[in-house]
Formats: sequence, C-alpha cells, structure tokens
Amino acid sequence: MFEESESKMYISGDSPLLFMHIPKTGGMSLFTAFTSIWGEDIADLYDISRRNQSEALHLIGDHRKAIYCGHYAFGLHQWLDRDCYYASFMREPISRLVSLYHYCQPMLKSYRRRLAAMGGDIDALSRQPRISDFYLDFEPWLRGAGTSEEFFASPSAELDNGMVRRFSGYGLGEGKCPDEALDQAKENIERSYSLVGILERYPESLELMSKIFRLPSLNVNHVNGNSDKERNPPLSSALIDKIASMNQLDVELYRWALERFDRQYKSASAPVKIEPGLRKDLPVEALWKAVGQSPLRQKAMKERGVPGRAIRPGVPAQMAVCNRLVGVRVNARAILADMELVEIANGKPSGKGQVNRLVLSPALTKNLIVQLQKAIDAHENKFGSEAVKLDD
Repeated sequence: MFEESESKMYISGDSPLLFMHIPKTGGMSLFTAFTSIWGEDIADLYDISRRNQSEALHLIGDHRKAIYCGHYAFGLHQWLDRDCYYASFMREPISRLVSLYHYCQPMLKSYRRRLAAMGGDIDALSRQPRISDFYLDFEPWLRGAGTSEEFFASPSAELDNGMVRRFSGYGLGEGKCPDEALDQAKENIERSYSLVGILERYPESLELMSKIFRLPSLNVNHVNGNSDKERNPPLSSALIDKIASMNQLDVELYRWALERFDRQYKSASAPVKIEPGLRKDLPVEALWKAVGQSPLRQKAMKERGVPGRAIRPGVPAQMAVCNRLVGVRVNARAILADMELVEIANGKPSGKGQVNRLVLSPALTKNLIVQLQKAIDAHENKFGSEAVKLDD
C-alpha cells in the first residue's frame, strides 16, 4: 500500500470527486463525513429532474464544488470542464433492495394519498412541486393495496440490476438491463473508478478512501438508515428469491467487486484522474432521476457533518489550545471528554478558558488514538522529546 503523504488532498474544485451514490449503500453517512471536510462546497445533485435540468449544468460548471453527489449513473464526467475522479460504494444486492423497500414506504404512502386526492391522475401528480419522479415508477404499489409484491412488480429500473445499470452507464432508462452491461460495468470500474467501497466493510472502505485521496480520517457516521420498526414485517422467502432472480447481474458484479476490493485494500494506488468531456447538452435523462429535496441533505443529516465549518485546503481551521483535560466519562453510545479550551488570537492563547465537551464514538476514539500516536512520533522525530510551549 502506498505511503500516506503530507501533501495536499487530491480532491478540490479544480479536480472534483464524482461520488456516484447508489441508494441504500451508506452514501448519506459518507455525505455527512464529506461535509465535515468541504462544508457546503458540495454539489447536491439528488433533486435534479426534467423540471430543473438546467440546474445540473449550473452545478457542474461551479468550480467551487469539490464533490458531486447524487444517484446518477457513470458518465457525468462527460459534462465537466475539468479533470475529476470517480468513487462509489456497493452493497449486497438483495439486502440493498430489501432496505430500499422499507425505506420507501413512508414516502410512497404520502404519494398514494396525494394521488387518490387527485382522482388517480398520476400525470397531474408528477407536475406538482416537490414531487420526485423516482417514486412515481412504483405505480402498481401506488394504485394497489400497497403490498411488497406490488412494489417489486413495479417497472422501476432500480429493481432491475440498479448497480450494474449505473456502473455500466446504461442508466435508469426503460427496458430490461442487458446482459452485456455487466462486462461494461466491470470495465468502467477498472478504468475509471479510484474506489468502489463495500458497505459491509464500511470502516475499511473509509480508511482506503482516505489513503487514496489523501483525506483526513472520515467519520463513521450512521444516518438515514431504517429503524427496526420500519423493517417489519419481513419479506417472504418467495419474494426474496424473486428479488435475487431479478438481479443476477448485480449479484455477479458484487461478488467481483468484493474480490477487487480485497486486492485494492492490500495494495492501493493513487487515484485515477478522468479527463473532461465538455458536453453541452442536458445529462439528466440518461443519468438519473430526482429523489427529493435537500437542502444540502437536510443540513448533513442534522449536523452529524458540520456544513459551513469546513477545513478547506490552505485555510487554517479556527484554533484553540487545550489547556487541561477536566475529565472523561462514558455512556452507552459515546466517550465524553471535557476539555478546557483557550482561543488563539494573533498566534497566542488569549482570554479565559471554557470547558467544552468532545463527544466521540468508541470507533472514532480508537482512530483518534492511533492518529495522535503517529503525530507524537512525528513530532518527536522532528523536534525531539522536549516540550515546546504553544506560545513560543
């Protein structure tokens, strides 16, 4: 595995990351981690549809954006005017679609009520503000009794090898996903993707992403998941078998991607830079369908990421000195470290210290210990073991 470097991150507005978020693969958890680094310098493409296609070109041309997140398919780089990188995550296909089914239920129930109030006119519903065309593809469910069988009998392309569709560039258009799309998906991944992480190996995937792109350690946030209540009742074994039969291409791609991930984790390389395509037509029809409003994904899932407080390359973060550790406590979910912090003004500590509580998950705490030990070793190797005052 290549050595970590102190040089700047690969990802920036001049060479952005295209994060192709496949639904229910942990993408929103990663989105919150991205906002802790780039704040609002992230292009949110989740709500792009036919009704606002020009917004896609506006965002694609915004050189302040370092990340482009959305449920689009491979090919977005063809519309960029600068070099970029691709990354994505996969999940075991059957569990992904079962999770999608449970996740969609609250929104679909809302849409069904609205459809009934409009006399069953789905075209009229589609023209209403804040309507996601993604959910309209589940028309059998919307018009029926709302059963799981009706959901999986819907013509939504998401249910027909949605991962192969995206990686191959075939997209979410009408018609059955062709068998040849599987080989195209593998070829695109090998040639163009710097990382395809695995949800079932999420911490390792974040570690690999940080190493490949020279990023700070990414938080293992868990947001936007289904509750135990939402996962009930479970789907029948017959329906599970049907889902597997409908998604054989995804099953094969996932198996192949697991083997590829093992190899990459053992011997990672620098990211793959993709040249721009400079297309000027509208990419929406071929690449994605809207899934709903943001703004900036509901403030990064209620501040698990912290938009607006980003650590930007070349710009120092607001600094404070930890004057003393007041105490450490634990509860069932986190480790709580109370620290007295003194703000830095004109390069020196100033003012009276205030006690602030740092709340860390056990996994993040372990990572922090490792990173701090590396920093201590680097400091002692460079400056010796003697203490140096922070105001020197």
